[in-house]
Amino acid sequence: MADRETTEEGGLEEESSWASEGFESGAFEPSSFSDEPNAGNEATSWEEASLPPWSDRTGERTQLVEPQDLPGSAQDLPGSAWAAPVPAREEAAAILSQQGLSQSDLSRPDFSQPDFPQQNLSQKSSDMDDFFGTPPQAAPQDHPQAPRQAVPAGSDRNLLTAVITGAVLIAVAWSIFAIGKVATLIFVTIVLVVGIAELYSALNKVRYHPASLIGYATTIGLSFGVYWKGTDAYPIVLGIAVMACLLWYLFGGTGGAQTGAVPNISATFLGIFYVGVLGSFAALLLTFEDGVNLVIGAVIISVAYDIGGWAVGRLAGRTPLAEVSPSKTVEGLVGGVVIAFFAAVLILSLFDLSPWVDPGSAGDRIFFAVFASLIAPLGDLAQSMLKRNLGIKDMGNLLPGHGGVLDRFDTLLFVLPVCYFVARIAGVAVIV
Repeated sequence: MADRETTEEGGLEEESSWASEGFESGAFEPSSFSDEPNAGNEATSWEEASLPPWSDRTGERTQLVEPQDLPGSAQDLPGSAWAAPVPAREEAAAILSQQGLSQSDLSRPDFSQPDFPQQNLSQKSSDMDDFFGTPPQAAPQDHPQAPRQAVPAGSDRNLLTAVITGAVLIAVAWSIFAIGKVATLIFVTIVLVVGIAELYSALNKVRYHPASLIGYATTIGLSFGVYWKGTDAYPIVLGIAVMACLLWYLFGGTGGAQTGAVPNISATFLGIFYVGVLGSFAALLLTFEDGVNLVIGAVIISVAYDIGGWAVGRLAGRTPLAEVSPSKTVEGLVGGVVIAFFAAVLILSLFDLSPWVDPGSAGDRIFFAVFASLIAPLGDLAQSMLKRNLGIKDMGNLLPGHGGVLDRFDTLLFVLPVCYFVARIAGVAVIV
């Protein structure tokens, strides 16, 4: 290879011997550097064929703009192939000024430095944390490498109102459970329909158009279908729902084929599977001889986890748990799981709730408490993920101090299937 020589004036390298050999051999045609306008916008020379990302076409020929050629550089080198003409540099500077950048910003290789204007790169989210709200005393970290630490969550909810609402809910539910299976089935179905209605309403706010009537009908059909025919009802009800949903959008339902059938069908079945299918396991539990007590066991785990996680997180929470729910902490999760476990074992034993006590054993209760308490936080986080993605704090406002129905029964939606399968595996559930 030819030796490189460095000029003293500009500090740039000239490949003099290499260039002279190329011109003498005819490798470079004079037309390659012609000043004729380029009508086709295609590369007209060897230097245009490998343009850097910041190159700028002016119409006459390709002008190359590099960071060092922007305003504020040490010295322009007119003879250099990489020096940009003044108009090109001025145009580049104008673009940078519109983007809020400067030449010094480009010269800094690490944009994560503390003195870089971070507000131009990201936007802080707000008013999207669930249940506890955004901790008011939490402040952005001064340096991205600094360890994050959660602050005990402050709540913008009225604690007294939340306690009263929770007590009323427990009293109403316990009274309905005492009546029997049919009353419990009707109550569960109403809760599920209200829950899926809240989800569809939230989806409508972000311009999805789920087929709400089909979602409601499917949710009701799943509850009563599995109570009547057991698991055999699932393929029948869901098969009908798929066909009905496709026909709904085929024949001009809101948000049909021309305006987004696929995303709207997906939104419809998100509600059906998340609320209708998972919630129908409550009706499936009622098909057992002690079905009401099985539902009560699932409710105990869910309520104990919510209360325990809230109390421990508020008192001792320091370590952030997940981005989808910034107000939740690892300490709160661990505390909620532990409290849910002991609450399930103790309450099932003290109240002599069959089938966990008769014919069940202590091992069966522990088996149920372990799996149900571990799955409870996943239901809570799944709901937080949906709300954060939709940009909302609560799914609804029907329950004062708690938000919507779906906000308070999100944990239960995950615990119900676990309760059903554990009861079947442990052999304590007897189908009527």
